[in-house]
Amino acid sequence: MNKIRTVIEVESPIEESCLIDKIAAAFCVPKTAKKAIAQISRYVSSYEAQRQEYSGKVFYVDKPVSTFRPSDARVTRDLTKVHPDEIVAAAKCAIEATVYIEKDDLNKEVFKLFNVAKRTKSAVEWVDAALSAAVQTGEIIVTPDGFCRI
Repeated sequence: MNKIRTVIEVESPIEESCLIDKIAAAFCVPKTAKKAIAQISRYVSSYEAQRQEYSGKVFYVDKPVSTFRPSDARVTRDLTKVHPDEIVAAAKCAIEATVYIEKDDLNKEVFKLFNVAKRTKSAVEWVDAALSAAVQTGEIIVTPDGFCRI
């Protein structure tokens, strides 16, 4: 399935359900065609080399994630389907752009950078988890006074 590889290369990192939806749309397969969607899902899952799991979510990535793609006015991204490394890249951008930013404010800045106005509970939890993982690995440093550094 060359289209799957192409979508992964262009959209990387992409969450599994988003990838399946894009492939189905490319082949004009309606979401109601359960057997066809199941077959597409099997084809997608065969791309093990690009598959990464984070907290029960599956992403397909063809290169290391070091940047983020903000949403534009036409397309709003669901932050619960954004790769954690992309969230961390946005957080690093926010840290670099400000002199002092507290960890609580960093979460809000990530939402602003992705142009997401609605902060759902699940999105806040997903962003918090990504930022917490970055703090644990040392990608983001939280000073004793609560400010973030890279």
